[in-house]
Amino acid sequence: MARRKPTMKETVTVINQVIQEITLIRNDIQTLTGVLNMYMEMEGKEKQFDEFVNKKLNVEVKDDIRKDEKSSTVPVEGSP
Repeated sequence: MARRKPTMKETVTVINQVIQEITLIRNDIQTLTGVLNMYMEMEGKEKQFDEFVNKKLNVEVKDDIRKDEKSSTVPVEGSP
């Protein structure tokens, strides 16, 4: 039995559902980031944590760029 092509309405519905799910995931990540920041602030170790993360991600602090082994650069969102 041959599969039928989805209609434009079905395609739009699926795309809208994907957008909603991505938005929910983004909100969850922002919430987790905020909680982590509050925890680090509570512990008084923000600077130590920032240095640790920057070292692990190989971030150049002055221009906020991460470099991988191939010397390409990728901006890092939300880093200090």
